[in-house]
Amino acid sequence: MGRGRGWEGAVLRLLRARDFVFTVTGAEDVTPHYRRLRLSDGELPAVLDGVPDPCVWIACDTATTRALACYVRKELGVPKQRMHALGYWRAD
Repeated sequence: MGRGRGWEGAVLRLLRARDFVFTVTGAEDVTPHYRRLRLSDGELPAVLDGVPDPCVWIACDTATTRALACYVRKELGVPKQRMHALGYWRAD
């Protein structure tokens, strides 16, 4: 179940949203300001399979948010309009 805080957390709890844990399985520095991450799927593809109009909400550090948003759009085929991605902080 969703464990966010504030009004976002209240909405997630109300909708009985699930949290998915992604594990970083590899990282590659492409440029000094760009890092490519490889992630486990966190069982998300299995959950989205067969869902006609999935909505995805991503919230974490900025770099990871970008990587997850790209994965959700390109690999899982979730339209940009059905996804909200928010980077709350910059990881060091």
